[in-house]
Amino acid sequence: MGFLSSLGDHAGFIAASYLVTFAVVAALIVWIRIDGAAQKRELDVLQKRGFRRRADIGVDVDDDADDEETAP
Repeated sequence: MGFLSSLGDHAGFIAASYLVTFAVVAALIVWIRIDGAAQKRELDVLQKRGFRRRADIGVDVDDDADDEETAP
């Protein structure tokens, strides 16, 4: 007895659902890798033009400090 036949009448739907889910997850992984490479290239271009990351220049971003000053 095969695996699909053991799933009963809905075997086709179940197999198709797994296939679509696998395809979507694989597409997301590929998209994230491509976008990550593009973001890295853009960051390298900006750094070559003289822009630096905030962490590299020691800028402290504290959004909560503004809220405390305006509180009643």
